[in-house]
Amino acid sequence: MKLFDQEISKTELLQRVGHLSQVFGVQRCVLREGGADGLEAMDVATGGGLRFQVLPGRGMDLGRLEYRGIPFAFIGKGGVAHAHLYDPRGWGWLKTFGGGFLITCGLTHAGIPETDGEEEMGLHGHISHLLAEEIHSSTSWQGDEATIQVSGKVRESSLHYENLLLTRSITAQGGSRSFQIVDTVSNEGFKPTPLMILYHFNLGFPLVSGDSRFVAPILKSEPWDSTPEAAGLIDRCCELADPVPDREDVLFFHDVAVDDRGNTRIGVVNKRLRLGLQMSYSKAELPMLSQANILKSQDYFLALEPGNCTPAGRVSLRKQGQLKTLEPQEEVRFSIAIEVLDGSDEIEALESRVAELVRDH
Repeated sequence: MKLFDQEISKTELLQRVGHLSQVFGVQRCVLREGGADGLEAMDVATGGGLRFQVLPGRGMDLGRLEYRGIPFAFIGKGGVAHAHLYDPRGWGWLKTFGGGFLITCGLTHAGIPETDGEEEMGLHGHISHLLAEEIHSSTSWQGDEATIQVSGKVRESSLHYENLLLTRSITAQGGSRSFQIVDTVSNEGFKPTPLMILYHFNLGFPLVSGDSRFVAPILKSEPWDSTPEAAGLIDRCCELADPVPDREDVLFFHDVAVDDRGNTRIGVVNKRLRLGLQMSYSKAELPMLSQANILKSQDYFLALEPGNCTPAGRVSLRKQGQLKTLEPQEEVRFSIAIEVLDGSDEIEALESRVAELVRDH
């Protein structure tokens, strides 16, 4: 493997460290104090400068993420909070929105609070406030290559209603600055169940600043708000800005181009820092992409939200014929690859690839 800019074999590495945690691996802990008190966390280090936090007590979502000590994830005013503080009513989800790199929204509802028949649904659903089970972490070797993996299962169920199981696996290679999230959602019930999943990635300072730009192979964009003022912002949706008090949040829906395998890639780049982050995924799995520019003072981040839905809500998607349903005993898979970009060459490579996808469409 390549570790600290040099090729090194398993034997050579083991000769140089007493315990692999010196360079990479997973360390489990329990957070203390404040709203996070009692929240279980798994600290993952890849040995390539990348560290991130997996939260079994918050649906196997990701909290802090940093590269070479530089934070990439937005952390909200209250910090990441324990699930027992969750208020499922209306907009109560916002009270325990501590940011973190990834908050999963779903599984039977994602988006605005609404009532569907007799069912009242709060903002973005329950899954990110449920506790995982069958939690596992490991570091394994194949020859001189090390694989770091964490996994867990999260069940969203209710008497008379859904019985959905999310199985999440997060895998990284030793020495890398990338990882992959693979989710399987299975309907373990005996009636068709709505399936809405939206990956709410939250990127913050210093990656996000007035020097930053959202990069994606956008074919068509629509603003959430249908006013002429909102429509006028489309041409500038990729340009980020420094924080301003009370700036209005702006939400866009994008249609993106794919390569010959049906995959697309999106990212954020900061040319002053010469750093970026890109995500690659299948458009067939996650056909919709939402972008929220939340750039006011303190609440200052970019939310990138690939999903099989938009935040418009279940009722709206059903009317449009876009609501996905999972049949009894059916399962579906979702996969997203995350990679840190380090240096101008890698940033330019992403921009060139994105432009190529648009040209080839």
